[in-house]
Amino acid sequence: MLSEERLKDVLALKDRTDEKIEQCHRELEMLEKEAAVLDDVLKQSSFARASSLPRGQAGPERAPPESGAPGGGPEPVKLMWKKEQREIGSAVVTPERVYITLDESVSVDAETPPFESFFVGKVIGGMRKKDSDEGVPDPIQCTVGRDGPAIRTITVTGYRDPGRVGEIINTAEWSLNRMLERAAE
Repeated sequence: MLSEERLKDVLALKDRTDEKIEQCHRELEMLEKEAAVLDDVLKQSSFARASSLPRGQAGPERAPPESGAPGGGPEPVKLMWKKEQREIGSAVVTPERVYITLDESVSVDAETPPFESFFVGKVIGGMRKKDSDEGVPDPIQCTVGRDGPAIRTITVTGYRDPGRVGEIINTAEWSLNRMLERAAE
């Protein structure tokens, strides 16, 4: 027989577990919808279904087909390295996410400051804390696609407020500029 205190702890653990399961189900549904959209875009472009491609060819290092898509797709926002006045990548904004892709010529290690400490920790972490404090069921998330240690993509989902988009893109660009400056030293 469980004590009353122990029973409360077990019930709280059960609630947290059920909540986490529900969150995973919602995330899975979102990913399945995104995969279906990507399959449709690829099908319209006379490509094979993404699910039929060999592993590694449809990974997160590739920009989603909607970036720069003719006929109404989201228009990419150029990211610039201010010091050298050259493009270093682009950001595509959809209602579900901000998707940043770095140019192949850009090689920055995800461990180089201020990426983790400032962009992921302070900016995205601050937004995530605010979401959690407000009880948002799916708080903002940041996923980094890498090729070895080098960043290839940054995907931010659940940004909710369109006012956050500018801050996400601007602080990502600022962080990448600082990282490139450090790499050039």
